[in-house]
Amino acid sequence: MRTETGSDQSSASPVKFRASLGATEVIMQYTRQVDFNTFAATENRVSQTLLGPESEFSSCQITCVQTPSGSGSPAGTHTHAVDQPFYVLAGTMSLEIDGELFGAGGHP
Repeated sequence: MRTETGSDQSSASPVKFRASLGATEVIMQYTRQVDFNTFAATENRVSQTLLGPESEFSSCQITCVQTPSGSGSPAGTHTHAVDQPFYVLAGTMSLEIDGELFGAGGHP
């Protein structure tokens, strides 16, 4: 897989993203950058979609989420019609995938 991103320095501006896998090439017009000021301003749950259907990308969704300790998704246990990767920056997270429980995070 080959990827290219634009060089936009503004944290609020979208960045063009191009990905190719074999003969298939996808050009997403807008991959948003995280607005870290919004997340730092509160300890409440905050989410910002960075990549999804509104970005002309239909097989994956990337959302930056800050969730207070001890809470989870307001939707409860749920599924997504698209792939949704997770990268835990702090704390731990419990996931159920195809009926199997997984833990994520816990980095020192």
